[in-house]
Amino acid sequence: MRLTEAPFGVPLRLTAVGVGDPLRMRELGLRVGCALEVTQRAGFGGRVLALGPTRIALDHVSCAALDVEPDAGRPSPRLCAEVSA
Repeated sequence: MRLTEAPFGVPLRLTAVGVGDPLRMRELGLRVGCALEVTQRAGFGGRVLALGPTRIALDHVSCAALDVEPDAGRPSPRLCAEVSA
């Protein structure tokens, strides 16, 4: 599913990066296989993502180019960050 369709607060795994600037996505920590969670809706259809203790905001176009799948066997990245802190 596209990141724009992903539910909030559910552990996800990134499966594909189809955005025009994959280097920028890697700089943000968005690599295929990384664990993330959608924490809130940002302006104009974007999303705020949790990658461990890090929060990043992406615009709608970038979110629509990222494919994710539910990662039910893993706790929320937000919870993992709170436990390790």
